[in-house]
Amino acid sequence: MVTINPIRHALVPVDSGAAQRLCSPNYDEFQNDREIWDLLKGQPESVLRITMPHCNAATPEEMLSDGSPEALALATGMMEELRESTATRVAEGLLFLYEIVDPSRPGVRQIGLGGMAATDDIRTEATPNGVIIRNEGIREEKARGRANLIEATQAIIGTVNLSVDDSEEHLLGAMQDYADARPCDFEASDEVGNGHRIWLISAPEEIASFRTVLAEEPHAYVADGNHRSAAAAMRGTGEFPTVFFPARPRGDRASLR
Repeated sequence: MVTINPIRHALVPVDSGAAQRLCSPNYDEFQNDREIWDLLKGQPESVLRITMPHCNAATPEEMLSDGSPEALALATGMMEELRESTATRVAEGLLFLYEIVDPSRPGVRQIGLGGMAATDDIRTEATPNGVIIRNEGIREEKARGRANLIEATQAIIGTVNLSVDDSEEHLLGAMQDYADARPCDFEASDEVGNGHRIWLISAPEEIASFRTVLAEEPHAYVADGNHRSAAAAMRGTGEFPTVFFPARPRGDRASLR
């Protein structure tokens, strides 16, 4: 049985304008540090200034060493600025829906359920019955670097994307119905024109309903974020932020009937 827990304390954008300024690709989607530096020059509020603090420099020559004490101290300061920023607010006790809209695939719903997953649910030698299955090994040095960042900032930025079979489309249907009934809380677009939408779910009965639907799944598989999940485990946080996506996004259900 796959479980998801509400996020106890989340820092979220106040609106779509703030989301656009703060958003970024995952740090591991870049080819090199110079690409990250270039993005930060055009989007200085991006959370990349915290997740990759060594790249947050006046010039490429002044970039710090990744994982150095100086870089971690910089991340600590930038995280504190983000907490105090008028671009963010605190939200407590919530799940969320995350939808990616690809203009080249009209009608295809790529939508997932976000919240917290337990590190003890990850299948390892110590937890052979874990229901979250990794698709690859990890490099301990890389995971340790992410764990040090969590320690320095007292925050976990970035989700682990998990895939579930959802063979009966119960999860997909519940998410689509919820999203279609109300506007999203905020949205942003990425560098290739995809839209990214978020719905915050805080009503206890709605949270309970989504948890029940997800519990139908026997297993989940790590699609992206092996090292982020390992970093949370190293830190002993007990949980890590995640989004559960159906394995095969479908077209609009109405068109399939």
